[in-house]
Amino acid sequence: MKLSTHTDVESLCHSPENGSPVFERFSVIIFITLLLSVSLAARPDLRNDFLNNGFNANVQALANTGIISAEGPEGAFYNPALLFTASKNLLLSVNQYQYDHSLFYGFYKYPKPLSKAIFALGYVLDTVGQVEYRKEATTMPDSVVNLNRQAVIVAMSRQVDTDIYMGVSATLIGDNYSNSTDSNIILALGLLYDGGELGRLSSTLKYLAEGEYSAGVGVSQKLLESLTAYVTAEYYYSQTYMTLGYKLALAYCFDKDLRFNGGWNINALTMGLSYQVNENLAFQYALINTAIGMDHSFSMVLF
Repeated sequence: MKLSTHTDVESLCHSPENGSPVFERFSVIIFITLLLSVSLAARPDLRNDFLNNGFNANVQALANTGIISAEGPEGAFYNPALLFTASKNLLLSVNQYQYDHSLFYGFYKYPKPLSKAIFALGYVLDTVGQVEYRKEATTMPDSVVNLNRQAVIVAMSRQVDTDIYMGVSATLIGDNYSNSTDSNIILALGLLYDGGELGRLSSTLKYLAEGEYSAGVGVSQKLLESLTAYVTAEYYYSQTYMTLGYKLALAYCFDKDLRFNGGWNINALTMGLSYQVNENLAFQYALINTAIGMDHSFSMVLF
């Protein structure tokens, strides 16, 4: 079996390689994944909400369609199957949001396969400052504190067929304010079919901390030589709550180094730029326009 790591950040602005037409086989896998998601009970929990901010300014500018658009080590969180087709190894980013809210994260992918598998690690630190604590709603604040939430992600990806990849990941979550004794782990299974000119197809199934489940599918396709489209559908289900969300995004390459990203989902309108300085360094920016204001994200991707 041939191992491949040919897809990277710059590949969007170059002609893709040809792939074998196995969409029918892969669509069966996606259908089974969606059936599993419907059959499992879940409950959304705000303790996981900071993980929905997104990782990598490129992905955030593409409406957070990371289950199909993640091109670097951040795939460890979005869809671990994507790790095998990503050649970039290190991502560092700082995001400044509204109301003293900041997010730092870093992802590292080991550049060579170990026992025919690719491994990656990620760390996320989410800080909300100057939060007033009250014992009762009508009293003066008893204290003003900073809330910190952290996550550590471990992921592995393997090539299971010529154009099909599979990955698994575990995300451990902690904070400095909760006394919950429930599970604080996210487990994910990801699948990817890389069909070259036919496009890419992905699927994810996740068990989220405190009993949530979710499933997602994503498709990417080159519409023109310089224009690529991304579409994702992500489904959350529980006995009392369920939602189905769609995200749409476009990436336009001005040349092989400069790219514009834009997207839409139900919560935000997004846009941004990516500039490839050289083969070892890229800078990315995202503007996220939400109902409460504008957020900014800056990322640096290395070697």
